[in-house]
Amino acid sequence: MTVLQLLSSGIGFYGAERVSVTLSSELLKIGIRPVVVAFRNCAKDVHLEVLDVARGNGLATEELDCRGRIDRRCIQALREVIIRHDVDVIHTHGVKPELYALLARKRGSPPIVGTCHSLTATSTRDRILSLTERLLLRGLDVVVPVSDVLVSKLRRFGIRSERIRVVPNGIDCEPFVRVSETVLQRTAFDGLVVGAVGRLTPVKGLNYLLEAVPHILQIYPSTRFVIVGSGPEAEALRTQAERLGITSSVQFAGACMDMPARYAAFDIFVLPSISEAMPMALLEAMAAGKPGVATAVGSVPSVVENGKTAILVAPGNPSSLAAGICGLLGNDGVRRAMGRAAQRTVLARYSASEMARRYLAIYEFLAVRNELARVSVN
Repeated sequence: MTVLQLLSSGIGFYGAERVSVTLSSELLKIGIRPVVVAFRNCAKDVHLEVLDVARGNGLATEELDCRGRIDRRCIQALREVIIRHDVDVIHTHGVKPELYALLARKRGSPPIVGTCHSLTATSTRDRILSLTERLLLRGLDVVVPVSDVLVSKLRRFGIRSERIRVVPNGIDCEPFVRVSETVLQRTAFDGLVVGAVGRLTPVKGLNYLLEAVPHILQIYPSTRFVIVGSGPEAEALRTQAERLGITSSVQFAGACMDMPARYAAFDIFVLPSISEAMPMALLEAMAAGKPGVATAVGSVPSVVENGKTAILVAPGNPSSLAAGICGLLGNDGVRRAMGRAAQRTVLARYSASEMARRYLAIYEFLAVRNELARVSVN
């Protein structure tokens, strides 16, 4: 079986990109032929990191030049890729891949599975994209939300229940576990590092983390804060840090490809998002054995056990963030125990192999159904 993973990576290597490469790498191990395909969006900054990582993992890749919102040559190029690789199932990630997969569809074309990574709309552009996605998702054979919290929204979009299959994100835990075992944990009051990872956008709530920093520094002045990621809010966040007088304690590290090493350098992980579906960064930090402070949004409360694998706090509340972080900064024993419990949870419930097993069941169902339909027509 050949599965085409279709992405429009305009921001770098983040959640959807990580999921597609991790899933494809795991499928390859069990005899499935994955092909990772990404658009080269000529009208904007080109981000093809996902193809670089995929090739590094030994995966087949294809690049599609795309000029404009609807490029007929690109649609034809996608059809040729589907034929050349004898694709059995198309797996889309995002609005543009959904659109092009549907436009490329002909009689007898492979079925289309679409992963719904998020349904957050915090800007006018996001709301337009969300409205567009509502229409596109109705045309897919199966829609896969990464969290139970998205199911009710999809039903409101008019997606029938029998076409919805929930598959939580999974990660390749081994690199994070391996690196975490080589790092010596420091003791409290020794300049501990609090880290956050994610796209620098309003929905990630990093402004609330920065607001919490002065309160934390009053109690633990040697604490350092590292924010990993890039995005449109980078300059605004730096300006906020300057206004708060915390630039000497906060490092904006930018995008990073070697995430296991990054997590290994953290003592505490913080997820201050105001909205999430199934945050990959949280799973990765847990796999690295890091205690965390996370906002109780989306599927986060179902992933972590409050007080055991992370501390849950209210979103948009710097005081709650500060209190949660200070609680961990001051207790080395709690940090260690929480990190170990978090790692056990991810290994048991959110592995890449489990994610691949669930997706494979969907692919096989659709491939068989498609073949039966083809036979009945003939």
